[in-house]
This record gives sequence, C-alpha cells and structure tokens, in this order.
Amino acid sequence: MTNSTMKIAIVGLDNAGKTSIIRTLNRTYDIGGSITPTKSVERTTFGLFGSEGVLWDFGGQQEYRSTYLKESDRYFSGIGYLYFVVDMQDPRRFPEALDYFKRIYEIIHNEFPPVIVSILYHKSDPEILEASEIPHHIQQLSLEFQGIVENLEIGFYRTSIFDPLNLMNAISLPILGSQPLYNIISMLMAEFAMDHSIEYMNLQVNELLELGSFRLKTPKQDFIKASLDFYKQFASVDASTKKNEYEFEGYKFVILNRDVLDYNYSLNYAYSSGNKDEVPNPDDLQGLLGQINQKFEEYRPALF
Repeated sequence: MTNSTMKIAIVGLDNAGKTSIIRTLNRTYDIGGSITPTKSVERTTFGLFGSEGVLWDFGGQQEYRSTYLKESDRYFSGIGYLYFVVDMQDPRRFPEALDYFKRIYEIIHNEFPPVIVSILYHKSDPEILEASEIPHHIQQLSLEFQGIVENLEIGFYRTSIFDPLNLMNAISLPILGSQPLYNIISMLMAEFAMDHSIEYMNLQVNELLELGSFRLKTPKQDFIKASLDFYKQFASVDASTKKNEYEFEGYKFVILNRDVLDYNYSLNYAYSSGNKDEVPNPDDLQGLLGQINQKFEEYRPALF
C-alpha cells in the first residue's frame, strides 16, 4: 500500500443498487427507504492504513453513461478497483449491462498497473437465491464477462443489502484479500471459531473494510436475518467501549474494540445463544487478540 489516493469505482446501469451498496457499507442505508438516483458521480472519502481512498459512485442513467465514455480520461483514469454492479432481478437488461461493461473495459484494460475488476451480482437476496433463476443467470453471465476480459482474472460475487456481512466481504477481498495479513488473520479466526463453535468472525479496520474473516460456508437463514440486525446496531457502537454484546434471533454478537500500533480495529464474532459450553472465555480471547496484534506488528511493512 502506498500513500497515494486509492480510486475505487462503483459502476453499473441505473437502478442496479450501487448507491445502496455504498450506504450499506457506511451503515447509512435505511432498508425499505427510497433512494434518489445518483446525479453524475458522487464521491465518498475514507482512510485506510495511512492512505486515502475515494469511492466513486457513478450514476447509471444513459445520459451520464454517455458522458463518462466520451470523457473517459476525466472519469476512468487512475482507477485502482472497479466494481461493476448487475441487478440480478432484472434479466431483461443483462445485454445492456454487458455492453456497458465491454465499453468501459475497452477504456481501462491497457492501464498500468492493471485495474482490479470485480463483478457484483447484486440483489441476490438470500431468501430468493436458490428458488429463482439467479444461479443460472450468474453462471451464464460469468462466461460472458470472462469472454470480454479474456485473459484477465476477475472476481465474481453474489451480493445483497440483506446480507451486509457478505457484502462487506465482497468489497474488501479485492482490496485487501491479497495481503498476507488477511489470509493469516482469517486462518487464526477459522481455528478459533472451530474450537468454540463460532459461526462468524470478522476483523474490521477503519469502520469500512475487513482484514480477515470467517463464516460458515452455508450460513443459516436465521443467522443472516440476525446479522442484518447486528449490522444496523454496529453504526452506534461506542469505540471507547472495549466490549459490546447484542442478541438477535437466537444469536449472540460480540464486538471487541482494540488498538494496535496507531490503528484501531474491531473483532466481531457470533455464536448460537444455545451454545453455552464452548463460548470463549476472557483468556481465550486475550490469546487471540495477542496473536492478531503480533501479526499486525510483523506485517506492518507489507501493508504501509
């Protein structure tokens, strides 16, 4: 990571859900509320390990898309990460979305260093995912997207505002997932979770991205519902309080706020309220936090 500004672009057709993604990450989105269509580009600035990042939310209306493509140097130069959002509940617009992506890719594919490209199959809501045509559409679209980029490796993610923890993971992985520290912390979490029947763990930095995560491969629907309630509460957590606990839908969620070096992070985990015997005790948690702090110090040169 360098001290230069990191430009992150969220792009797609109108009504694809781009703004709701950003507001969900910022914990400012009221599910069920209305969103005014984005005019041109809206920018959100955040800090990350001493660097500055800027999220560019590209309005998807046709008039704006035409402007971006005509003035490509102004809008697409310097992008480090491109997230292309597809509304999976509107298949009639898939060809239009593919064409828009192709035109953007023709502009950015010669960038050096190369742009990290991710496809977000958005509105893949948990309750309808398997009982719909969405999995089939995803399979077909992935072939089409891969055909456009040819030899470039791109990421594909199913996302939904109703599963914000998974959404955070999808945004975080392209940016931080290649860091050795991400994989190391994720492995520490996986081992710890298995020993204590924990269904979810996450290390969140700078209140936006995660630097390590663990979740059961196929989470239960009741956990997804509980995690949505938990995520809504997360915005009001007092960072000066070292430990916060919440209970939703039969799950206990715990937030541990900590500082290491000159950064703050929160370790979040969840387990079934019926799991009384294997809940981690303070010594267990202190041991895990000590390992995490040690890895932060060890891998600092690779991050900053």
